[in-house]
Amino acid sequence: MILMKFWNYISWAGKYITLAAIILIAVSVCAAGPFTASAADNGELLAPGYGFSTNYYRGYGEPDINFSIIGDPEFERGETAMLKINLVNRGVLYGFKADKKVGTNDNKAHELSLRELEYEARRTTAIGLNAKLESGTDYIEIDPGTSSHNIEKLVPGELPEDPLEFRIRISNNAPAGEYILSIPISYKYQNQARMTNSQTALIGLPDLDHTTHYRNVNKTLYVPIQIKESPKFEITQIEGSEKLYPGSSKTISVTYKNIGETTAEDAVLRTVSIIPLSTERSTIYLGTMQPGEERTVTFDVLAQSDAVGKGYNINSEIRYLDTDNELRFSDDLKIGIEVEPAGKRISPGLLALIGIIILVIYLIFSVIKNIDHYK
Repeated sequence: MILMKFWNYISWAGKYITLAAIILIAVSVCAAGPFTASAADNGELLAPGYGFSTNYYRGYGEPDINFSIIGDPEFERGETAMLKINLVNRGVLYGFKADKKVGTNDNKAHELSLRELEYEARRTTAIGLNAKLESGTDYIEIDPGTSSHNIEKLVPGELPEDPLEFRIRISNNAPAGEYILSIPISYKYQNQARMTNSQTALIGLPDLDHTTHYRNVNKTLYVPIQIKESPKFEITQIEGSEKLYPGSSKTISVTYKNIGETTAEDAVLRTVSIIPLSTERSTIYLGTMQPGEERTVTFDVLAQSDAVGKGYNINSEIRYLDTDNELRFSDDLKIGIEVEPAGKRISPGLLALIGIIILVIYLIFSVIKNIDHYK
């Protein structure tokens, strides 16, 4: 009789302890926010604990994010271009392994296990993907306005509606060759689905038939691009023997060098001077210039009489044919010219006046000397 009363007491206490636990869990869940089956599919909730769900199968496979470049990945120095990239998900669902045995006569459990297989098949989909293009060199600049993109989800075998577009700027001084850009990406995927068997009704969630658990992934993709070989020119020397004053001219010699990797055919130099300077000729034929080869040209520069004494630039560029026989133009190559202030130079009129004064003084002294001699 004593044992019977003790057992009843234990059963009564167990019921109240269980009820208290259910109430505490319900309060916790309500504080965290409502759960719905659709929210579980989108990974927007914290799933209830494993005590309210059953795992029938364990799936194997996950997203495998790669990329493909759209168009030619070769660019030229000084070019601003749009790099277009498609992200592709090559994730493969390898299969499933039973995690819980289902009795042959348990039709409800069998139905739940089949439904879990459908949910487990979603594990290869990447969700909430973010991709950002980064450059590890000063020669390639990424436009901040296009450097980052988001994709809601990426299903294996499907391409996004639009490719990712990144605007890049290639420096004029970039050496030719291969450069590697990086794309750090982050996303999550469904790591596990568990069936609730309506047990969540005990905590006020009767419509939640399964719970979903996610795993976060961070990886980096490496994108190779090429900067094309081409001629490139620079001014290596500027020489002029005399100073340039307002209203005068001087002869200068300018040396151009092909510092690029390929030959420039039929190169022609064109100069553009801005008032108050002018040149005797605006175009000079340079001919074929091999890599490392130099050409020195000589021409006269005239400064107008009202020119202010300061530094000026004469713009020059070289037009040439590249190795594909296409017409190209070099960067703007500036020729620095210094005009001396007018006060620093004695004008020809002043020199003549000084000469006349000296001559008059000489004649006067000669006359005075002769007069003294005859006395």
